Amino acid sequence: MRRSHFQAEQRHAGDGVQRPLRSRFPPRLMPSVRRLERGGKIQKTPALYVREVTGLLNYYEATRMLNPLKRISFADKLQLVGVLVLITTLLLVYFQLRENTKTNRVSIRTQLYQTEANMAANEAGDSDSALNTIWALVPHSIRREEYGAVLLQLVTNDKTALEARNAAELYHSMFDAAVFADESRRAATRTLRRLFLHSQTSFYHIHNAFDYKRDGILSDSEWRTWNGLIRETNAHPMLLAVIWQGYQNRYFSRKYARFLQAELCSETIPTDVADSEVYKRNREFILYFYPGMTKPDWPNVLPDY
Repeated sequence: MRRSHFQAEQRHAGDGVQRPLRSRFPPRLMPSVRRLERGGKIQKTPALYVREVTGLLNYYEATRMLNPLKRISFADKLQLVGVLVLITTLLLVYFQLRENTKTNRVSIRTQLYQTEANMAANEAGDSDSALNTIWALVPHSIRREEYGAVLLQLVTNDKTALEARNAAELYHSMFDAAVFADESRRAATRTLRRLFLHSQTSFYHIHNAFDYKRDGILSDSEWRTWNGLIRETNAHPMLLAVIWQGYQNRYFSRKYARFLQAELCSETIPTDVADSEVYKRNREFILYFYPGMTKPDWPNVLPDY
């Protein structure tokens, strides 16, 4: 009787059925072996302890394999965390740099427009309108030396300046030491120097816009508004004096020089020129007043940046 009861208990305990891992109770992975003592009490044998401990270890291993993070070492976990931190930091730096770039673009555009506004204010406040003569329109039938003289007579009566036959002579007529030593010539060329400095500011202001366009700060459409400033001067002799002086001192870049050639004295007339006859007259005047500027290798001595 006792033997059959023990066998029934053994069958019940060792049914071999494993519960799902999500069960409230840990599964029984192997039959338990219990010994029925006198008085109906059951006592676990040493072999049972070994088997149950083995079962718990198997259960732990089975659950560990279900979680990929538990299968990697602690050092690997630290490395993974480090990679995630690095990626997060790089993303933050990227978004910060993009925001800084937007801020810089707004700041640069503001500076350009402010410079333009200041130049316009200077012209508007010029009592004798000498600075406005840089935009003076001359009929395209007036050409070569007559064209230069007509424009220069608007701001000076200095004979040396009016008889200048090239950009270098015009520059020297304003800034030679002999001019400052002679009170009458200093006074006669004072307005010429004001116009030169104003034209120089405009010229390098456009250079800045040109560089910003190359750097992607200004769009092509925005750049055209500054590009037009060069064309509107219509190869004024004062503009050519500014270009000559900057070229002698390497004040502007090689790329900007090529841009000037294409805009002012290209053999092929740009397609977006408003008046082709004016463009031809301007190119003819440059050939007369600053012929070196039309040579293909003219930009090569300038800094390339």
